[in-house]
Amino acid sequence: MKILNLTLAIAFLVSMMVTSCVKSDPLPSAAYLNIVHLSPKTSNLYFKLEPNWLAPDNFEFRTYTGYLRAAVGTRTLSVYQRRNEAKLLTSTFSLEEGKSYSLFLIDTLSKMEALLLRDSTRKSGNDSVRIRFANFVPDVPKVDFYVQGNATPVATNIDYKSANSFFSMKAGSNVIFEVRASGTNDVLAVAEKTDLVNQNVYTIAATGYKALSDDGKIIIGRMRHF
Repeated sequence: MKILNLTLAIAFLVSMMVTSCVKSDPLPSAAYLNIVHLSPKTSNLYFKLEPNWLAPDNFEFRTYTGYLRAAVGTRTLSVYQRRNEAKLLTSTFSLEEGKSYSLFLIDTLSKMEALLLRDSTRKSGNDSVRIRFANFVPDVPKVDFYVQGNATPVATNIDYKSANSFFSMKAGSNVIFEVRASGTNDVLAVAEKTDLVNQNVYTIAATGYKALSDDGKIIIGRMRHF
């Protein structure tokens, strides 16, 4: 199965900060928000971080915005299939000053949810990366992740709609990840080769359905944060 090397969309906010400022004013306090489209069998999306539309339009499955500067406090994200139509999803969450977050849009269109996870900005030491593993597979309650060829998993018992904490892992090239139902040899998806570049920070995520064999099947994605 094909690895989901998530595409970085060129994105920005239009007047996202609540407080306007002139050139000489200091920037208002901010958090940093990365939005990730991992909703299988869902076409392109549009969204607002209320009250402002975010770019780009036509936000595709398997893409993410990169970090957007966002006003702190309670924020609301609204998701649409087309501008000015009924909302597919509204999610309200809190952002803290100076913190970085990823907001994952998961599950299929009719069941879409938004899951906010706090990200790590700490780099690893030499010859290693910071990495975490996430389970966004609705019909597999717990999963384990493996590097192909190794008998010991790199992450175990990852519950649906959750991720483990970031940890250090050896950097490497041509790494192939597998995801299995926890405690079994049932391989749900195999990723293509990917590089884990020294001192980068990654999330490896499984999304899709075990019960589906079409474009909703399970895939493994690698997203680079920094």
